[in-house]
Amino acid sequence: MEVSTRQQHIDYIVPLKELHISDGDLWNREQRRTFANDPESLRVVSVRENREKGAKDPAQWLPDSTSYYC
Repeated sequence: MEVSTRQQHIDYIVPLKELHISDGDLWNREQRRTFANDPESLRVVSVRENREKGAKDPAQWLPDSTSYYC
């Protein structure tokens, strides 16, 4: 089954809002830019999953079973 790019988003594992709340606001501009552009911080996800996750901390949306973690 092919998935349309309209059904996908690029999303941060740790949302920028959560980073800000978790002291990322203390980072300098270059540190924030580096994080925001780090491909290791980004994933392709479905639009539905992205909307369900929102700006939550990963601890709030990761499955309970650690066997699902990468």
